[in-house]
Amino acid sequence: MVSCPVPHGVRVLAGVYRAAGHLPTLGSLDERLGLQREAYLLSMHPDLAEIRGLGFTYYVTGPYSPTLARAYDQLECAARGAPRPAPGALEYAREVLRMDPARLGAVALLAFLCEVAENTGSLGAADVRESAVSMVVDAEVRAELPQALEALRDLAAHHGLRLPGPCAGGP
Repeated sequence: MVSCPVPHGVRVLAGVYRAAGHLPTLGSLDERLGLQREAYLLSMHPDLAEIRGLGFTYYVTGPYSPTLARAYDQLECAARGAPRPAPGALEYAREVLRMDPARLGAVALLAFLCEVAENTGSLGAADVRESAVSMVVDAEVRAELPQALEALRDLAAHHGLRLPGPCAGGP
């Protein structure tokens, strides 16, 4: 096993990318934001929960892990010898990795806001959507928000994910 000084969650994430044949390139800000969003959504799968340990917070346009950001240049090394995800987790990962950037941004933002709302007891589903609309500057991501909750619920139903309260039910 190759030794890379990265947190276990980064190693798990790198293993997902390797198994999916999709090790990300991170030459631009958009690619880095995409990786952050993908990682957050991947962490919602029960078999990939170790990724959640990377400590996601809200930053600029959605979920962000400073720990992951510090490990960007070590993903390739971390992928060598990384654990292979369970088949169900890999199927889920492939679905997340196929999302276009606007859909990915909208779904990740809504999932993150629903988690915050559940943890604080502060917002219902409609409030979460309104908050997301007010936070999003990118017109393409804003256009995806109306369909994002349905897409998130479809992902959850198809892959057995637990959604945070405001995303789980209601209009």
